Amino acid sequence: MSSIKNKVLAYLKTDRKFNSGRQLYVSFPGHNRAYARRLGAISETDDNAKTLFYELGKLAGIDERVVNSITKGPLENAEAAKVDAKQEPVDILKDQVESIAYPQLKSLVSELQLEVADQKKITLQAAYLEHLRGKSEEDEEQKKST
Repeated sequence: MSSIKNKVLAYLKTDRKFNSGRQLYVSFPGHNRAYARRLGAISETDDNAKTLFYELGKLAGIDERVVNSITKGPLENAEAAKVDAKQEPVDILKDQVESIAYPQLKSLVSELQLEVADQKKITLQAAYLEHLRGKSEEDEEQKKST
């Protein structure tokens, strides 16, 4: 999970204040400058907040359904979110692999010539995740040897 994604998820789960979201949105590289200017001119309403949540999710690569499900729920304690932000690297990889669309995942597995039992998405995800785990272990070994 990228730091942008972690920050947006933490905001959606624990804060959701319009001004905080506005500052968060403008702090990220690649934000829509026209929308950022508009944010400075609009007030806090339910519709504007929903649009801000959507734009933050889009910027962080979070599916709109995930954003909606988080924002419909109650706010979490900030301490609980910190634990979530300290996810294990394997969990972070799993989240990223699960967000890859099936055609791209199929293409990745094919290009990497990974062996899979079938072409089901779950099987392709598992194969690609194992490939990434192996790569990260190789990188760790190289760092230790240098």
